[in-house]
Amino acid sequence: MANTLGRQQVVGFGKQSSRGTGVTAAYWFRRNGEFTPNENVEYVVDDSAIGNNSMSRGSDPARQWAEPTIPFFVDLASWGAIEFNNADSYAVAGNADASGNVYDHTSKVGTATSIADKLLSINVDDATRGDLDYDDAILNGYKLDFNMSTKLTGTLDFVSKYSASGSQTVALVTPNYFMGRHITVKIGTAVSTLAAFSCKSGSIEISNGVNNDESAFNLGTVDIADHHKTERTATITLNKFLADNTYMAYFKAGTELAVEITIEDTATTIGTAANPLIKYTFPVCTVQSVPSNGLSDIRGEDLTLTAHYGLDDDESASYLYKSFITNLVDIYSA
Repeated sequence: MANTLGRQQVVGFGKQSSRGTGVTAAYWFRRNGEFTPNENVEYVVDDSAIGNNSMSRGSDPARQWAEPTIPFFVDLASWGAIEFNNADSYAVAGNADASGNVYDHTSKVGTATSIADKLLSINVDDATRGDLDYDDAILNGYKLDFNMSTKLTGTLDFVSKYSASGSQTVALVTPNYFMGRHITVKIGTAVSTLAAFSCKSGSIEISNGVNNDESAFNLGTVDIADHHKTERTATITLNKFLADNTYMAYFKAGTELAVEITIEDTATTIGTAANPLIKYTFPVCTVQSVPSNGLSDIRGEDLTLTAHYGLDDDESASYLYKSFITNLVDIYSA
């Protein structure tokens, strides 16, 4: 078989309706880095003593699973599907745009009182290994990175079944990308007091604490079968010029802050007059401030904000964070 390049792989995903039943991809990523499947097989070694000094007689597979990692450029439609998949609660409403074809999606995280994880199939179009499916994939976390030099990029981490043979038909669509110029940040001591915040770069990092130890496996199979999101956390990092002692004082006092990050391309129209939009709200955060003092550098300040379960001033329900996405998808569902 001819040699191939890593960029000739195409990776996508689809929403499963039930555990154990894989699906074909509904969305395909525009990757900006290496797809890493991280396939794992744990063996039990036969180290029985039979009268010589050899340590082992062989081994048998006991558990197998994968932890796929996907770096990519964030696209409006597929990112809405990821947030829907990660949400504890989800609602969709028609946008006020005159076309009637634009929709607003609200996903909240941190509201669940029971385990009901949504599952994905990760689908790989691969001419060398053959097409592959990583079914029963649960999002273990993601990171969004934003700065002035690149498109908005993300990295997704999953826990899934070990790969199985698949059959892919890739269908790429025109993406809606975002740049640093499309991103604005607001910070306040509450959601009702949010005000513009000037920064140079930053990130949003979400972790779900998906279990992949023995608790995720059942007798009768080597495949992972009982993995779930166990710990939901969110962290925001922001880099800015050091202007005063405000955030160091917040750090020292343990002052709670609200953060809003808006990603909106006002130069692109969807529908009649709407704009592609992704907005995050973190109603309660505590901050750590670390100043930088390079001799030839403009003094900077790195903020790390840890999100907590809290109440939005404008809503009756509490949550860890919420995303609000405006796009042309009418609804995300199984």
